[in-house]
Amino acid sequence: MGVGEFQQAIRQHFPIKRNEQLYLYNKFGGILFKDEWSNLNFMDTTNIGEKDIPTVFIGYVNIIQCFNYEEKCIIVNFIFQEAVKRLIPTNDY
Repeated sequence: MGVGEFQQAIRQHFPIKRNEQLYLYNKFGGILFKDEWSNLNFMDTTNIGEKDIPTVFIGYVNIIQCFNYEEKCIIVNFIFQEAVKRLIPTNDY
């Protein structure tokens, strides 16, 4: 499976529950922005925890391991962007 195919699969099976979207937003934002995430995070994720892990996330992590470093970076960024798009109601996805 290529990166584009995986992105399409992610888009098609992205969680619809807000708490699950917030979990992905927080998790992947933390990966992308590391030490700066606490300053950059503009959504309240204080009540989001391990209970909010979308089941599809476990599959994402397993598949991501099959890609090289550059591809992993693209996918992590893509998942974060998808979460932001879906959490901001004015955006179409």
